[in-house]
Amino acid sequence: MTQVLVDTSSLVALYNRHDMRHQPASDLLRSPESRAFRYIVPEVAPTEVMYLLRREAGITAEAQFIQWLVETGAVPHLS
Repeated sequence: MTQVLVDTSSLVALYNRHDMRHQPASDLLRSPESRAFRYIVPEVAPTEVMYLLRREAGITAEAQFIQWLVETGAVPHLS
């Protein structure tokens, strides 16, 4: 299984349709090949992403991100 490090900016772009990087993030992280990825997320990223999504895109985008964390089994990387 391929491990992929996903940072705050990539995750915010994925769930914020107004972000200029939304389409590239969506193309990569929602591609059929991405199902084989094991996502590694820096330990501070979930809190940062939830804050930024709530502020910039609303609670629905924040909830979709939380659902993604659960569904993908994204693993926090502790530094």
